[in-house]
This record gives sequence, structure tokens and C-alpha cells, in this order.
Amino acid sequence: MAEQPRARLVAQVFAVLAALFAPVEAAFAAFLGVRAAANPCEPDGSGVCAPMGYTTVAAFCLIAAAPVVLVQRIRRPGTVGTSVAVGVLGVVVAPLLAFGLLQLAANSIG
Repeated sequence: MAEQPRARLVAQVFAVLAALFAPVEAAFAAFLGVRAAANPCEPDGSGVCAPMGYTTVAAFCLIAAAPVVLVQRIRRPGTVGTSVAVGVLGVVVAPLLAFGLLQLAANSIG
């Protein structure tokens, strides 16, 4: 498919949005994850909850990867539709997956 003229602009807009939102999302994920990992996994236990720490690292990596993928998308944007779809995945879906991962881990651990 031929590259459409507006596709690069759309890809750049989503890359900038993802880059602006990523530090805030990462800080919030780190706050939630560190706070959860600092508490014991078991109600009567002691120490820290290492699985929540590992989950926090995975969520942080997912949030950090979204802007990188979108910046790479600027080089070959394709069509406007694919640029929008990949942009929405990077800006909306990636953070939702990261926070869903944290929520799933918190519910499964207790």
C-alpha cells in the first residue's frame, strides 16, 4: 500500500502524546507497585511481596515500550488508518494493560 501524506503527521501526533503521557503513567504504576510490594503477601506474614515487585517491573516496561514503538512507526507510517490504530494501541491500550496487570497480580496475591 502506498504511504498517505497525512499518515506521518498522525504517527508523530500519537508518538508525542505517548511520550508526554508515559512519565506520568510510569510514575503512577511505580507508586502503586512499590506500595503494594512493600507490604507482605500474606496478611500475617513479614517482609515484602516480591511478586508484586516483578509485576511492577513488567508493567513499567509495557508503559515504556509504547512510545518507543510509536516513534519507530514514524519511519514507516503506512496508511492513516494503521497509524491511528497503532497510535490508539500505544496511547490507550498499553497503559490499560499495564494497570490491568497490576490489578490482576494484586487480586491473585491477596
